[in-house]
Amino acid sequence: MTRRAGFTLIELTVTIVVAGLILSLVGRALGDVQRRLAAQQAMKTFEALQARTRAHAIERGTEVDLVLDTDGDSASIVLAGRVLETIHFRSELGVDVWSNASSNPVTVCMNPRGYGDPSCMSFTSVINVYFGAGSDTVSLHMLPLGQIVR
Repeated sequence: MTRRAGFTLIELTVTIVVAGLILSLVGRALGDVQRRLAAQQAMKTFEALQARTRAHAIERGTEVDLVLDTDGDSASIVLAGRVLETIHFRSELGVDVWSNASSNPVTVCMNPRGYGDPSCMSFTSVINVYFGAGSDTVSLHMLPLGQIVR
């Protein structure tokens, strides 16, 4: 009896099934990492937007507002009623934004000295802002004078 070179159908089937299982596990792990990184990137983007709001207020010598709209999953820099920049977290980063603030939108008014002006802000105590992608969520705290703390 002679033995033929090659693989049997059972060997090929087992190999394909094992490879499929490994690929599905890797794909799921990469999706988890991608969601976690998206939430972290959204938080860093919001921090950068807050820093730009402060810088605009100082450079221009006038009040500049940072407006967080949790219903629209967006944040905007507003100068005298004119929107200078807007980030749409849901459509641009795939992240939902929400907060524990009692009002929406949340407004941080930066004065020319670079800190929040409590007379025009929409909150008077610390609020938490959450950025979520799937089951991954990160948060930061906005203090009454406009500072951000992780």
